[in-house]
Amino acid sequence: MSERVRYAMALDTVEDATRVFCYEARAKAMGAEHVQNELTCRFSDIGMIAAVYGVDPCDLRRDAMRMLHDELRRSLCGVCDVRYVKPYVEDGMEVGMTVKFYKIGRRVA
Repeated sequence: MSERVRYAMALDTVEDATRVFCYEARAKAMGAEHVQNELTCRFSDIGMIAAVYGVDPCDLRRDAMRMLHDELRRSLCGVCDVRYVKPYVEDGMEVGMTVKFYKIGRRVA
């Protein structure tokens, strides 16, 4: 199997995991009780996915984080007012994304 095919298969797996993250994030945003919220999605399985498909984990991590960033912004835009989606860094390595959002339609006393 060529490297491009293995990389595409790894990205498909990452895309499936990203959809799960975004579905859960959307559910949490819809059920949020506070006006201002922050949500962190930690994606630690990238190294394992890269090892299974035999691709470079650094390239896969970069593309996976971009995919997670874009999909989080896209899935939360209709539910809440997204202020930012930024990288979540742990021990000097980017391991996920943090989203800060405001609940739409909440009345403040």
